[in-house]
Amino acid sequence: MSETEPFFRYILRFFSVMLDCTTSMPFHVSPASHEELYDMAMQHYLQAESNPVDERYRFKASTATIVKTEESGGYQHQPLSLTIFARNPHGEYFMYSTTSPFAEKLLKHVSHRMARVVLGDAYLEPGLEQAA
Repeated sequence: MSETEPFFRYILRFFSVMLDCTTSMPFHVSPASHEELYDMAMQHYLQAESNPVDERYRFKASTATIVKTEESGGYQHQPLSLTIFARNPHGEYFMYSTTSPFAEKLLKHVSHRMARVVLGDAYLEPGLEQAA
């Protein structure tokens, strides 16, 4: 192997990824499909929880109701961004957001005023979530 061969292999890999080319070279890795990325993001969401002192503001994804999801990307080497708006059993709203490879996640309480704007008709006033 010559000294320049690793450099040329790197350049070929770079362009094959940038141009979304398929190649039979052993270093080519096909990206995860959109469905695989979405499933991974949902697995991370289901592990999300917060435990503040006030029980009204506690969040556990497994007991929350997903009200709205927004996603972008996830195709042709683009990272998948997923945002989930959910309501806990106490009627409080939360936003969970992550982008693949899902190393950073954000779980944030959303005020009722903001939830009303973001969710529109899907928003339920406090106390009405049991009636729905």
